[in-house]
Amino acid sequence: MKKVGFHTIYIAMAVFLLLIDCFLSGKTELAQPYWVYLKAVSLSVLVFVFPLFNRRIRTIAYSVLKEEIRKKTLYVIVVFIVLIFGMIHVFGKIAPGNQHIFVSELGLSAMTMFGLLFGIFMASTAIYREMEKKTVYVMLSYPVSRQEIVMGKFIGNVGSVVAFSGILSVIFINSLLFRFGFEKFELMLLYSCLGLMMEFIVIVAIAITTSTLLSTVSNFIFVFIVFILGHMTEQIIHITGRVEADSIKRVGDAFLKIIPDFSRFEFKDMINLGQSVDINTLINLLGYALLYSAVIVSIGMLVFRKREVDRL
Repeated sequence: MKKVGFHTIYIAMAVFLLLIDCFLSGKTELAQPYWVYLKAVSLSVLVFVFPLFNRRIRTIAYSVLKEEIRKKTLYVIVVFIVLIFGMIHVFGKIAPGNQHIFVSELGLSAMTMFGLLFGIFMASTAIYREMEKKTVYVMLSYPVSRQEIVMGKFIGNVGSVVAFSGILSVIFINSLLFRFGFEKFELMLLYSCLGLMMEFIVIVAIAITTSTLLSTVSNFIFVFIVFILGHMTEQIIHITGRVEADSIKRVGDAFLKIIPDFSRFEFKDMINLGQSVDINTLINLLGYALLYSAVIVSIGMLVFRKREVDRL
């Protein structure tokens, strides 16, 4: 009897959770709150815990994480972030109104920009670089499958981008505490940093999958365009809502289901308006980010599996 592979179980579970989520999306009384918690826990196990039981995936992920930590570009970016936050405080002195809100928004925007660039550049080269340098032949000469390569690269890159965004968050929050003190600290700032981490996980998943097909430059441009479109979901809904043609509305609805809604992960406007989010919203966002990432990575494993060896 043929042994069921890791990737088969992973893809089957991702599709199963996706179907359940689609079924419960229109049934609010069933979806809240138990499905929100169950989905987040199940997907956390599927995306992070289950792959690490595979020794080969664990080895690839560790090598990716170690390689990214060794790169001097990481430390250079951190130095520039410190300088930017210093400039933010300078501009904060001349900002009208609530200075801490202005500095918070500017700092979160800087974190988004640097985290986006770091995540896209890192993940865009993850698999294409192995194909370009022909090192994928060496990896495939060992008892490791292509699906395990994709999953190992994804886990390693997610670990790197979460560590990177965590460093930025610590610098950001401590700079605000140093400048304004604890009396101006808002829990929404911490929630905003967590939301950005979830957003970066989705970006890494998209970049890893498209790196199995596109070159580094093409992949960078593609993911950046997806990032921009993902922040225009409200505008797209508004435009399609004013169109009378049903065919265009269906295309718009399908487009919104394919493109990730990145605007859900950012709370800068809510901070400005003095609004807050509850823990259920964060857990729901985590489930959304992990479900989207699991489905996208599953597609990446299938695509890389079908690539012919002589064309790598």
